[in-house]
Amino acid sequence: ELEQVLQERQARAAGLPTGLGPKLTLAANLAGVIDALHQQQHYVVDLKPVNLRFYRDSLYIAMLDCDGFSIQGHAERFPAEQFTVDYLAPEFQRKGMPAGAEMAQDRFALAVVIFQLLNFGIHPYSGRPANAQVATDIPGRIRDGCYAYGIKRNKLLAPNATSGHALMPPELRAMFDRAFSPSPKPQRPSAADWAQLLRGYAQRSGGKLVVCGVNAEHQHFAGLGCAACARDKVIGAAAQASVVAQQQMLAQSQSRSQPQPRSTRRTAPGQAP
Repeated sequence: ELEQVLQERQARAAGLPTGLGPKLTLAANLAGVIDALHQQQHYVVDLKPVNLRFYRDSLYIAMLDCDGFSIQGHAERFPAEQFTVDYLAPEFQRKGMPAGAEMAQDRFALAVVIFQLLNFGIHPYSGRPANAQVATDIPGRIRDGCYAYGIKRNKLLAPNATSGHALMPPELRAMFDRAFSPSPKPQRPSAADWAQLLRGYAQRSGGKLVVCGVNAEHQHFAGLGCAACARDKVIGAAAQASVVAQQQMLAQSQSRSQPQPRSTRRTAPGQAP
């Protein structure tokens, strides 16, 4: 399942790839499959990682629950009625998706899945809220345009501390900005747009992806820092801070539980104690 490769711990347990290179290949292959469907005027609509699988050796994509697709027949469309709100485009969050809007929905959901693939499984609408008025659920944040990883900072939502979006190439970040823009203009990138861009990074001959000089298991975009190393440092620092905090709490607890020495005072002869 594609869901497994989004989380490093699950991927390692299943013997699946964890590096950026295979994830770029998976993203490019997914975009290619969606583009092929769109050329036949078929739409996935309920596009999400749990409905996507891949072959270990080739990294080709396979799709499940195809009976839920919006299918173009002979002079008749068979509509898709199911969707998942965490992958539903903002314009459909309040009133649902009307007929004829399947292409817009697929483009949004595809961008979400690609973002998760290239950014350690992080959802593009997750992050740290600036105040209590920010929606706590992902659908509410999609509805309100709380995309935290754009080139321009979002005032309502700060990025996840382990995100690697800042170490993505400008053209890739610009594509995500187009996909998650709160306004309908510019139009979201198509599956063909994604496939063309991602293949340039996935192919070894392009030289746009390099092996990390610190950890050979990591790959990063050429000319930029290693997002995986940066993420490891953040996680390591948080773990160390947690250990120190636990040690301090334990020391304070032990200090409070120790019996305090009583003060003694001698009394003079004939004086009441």
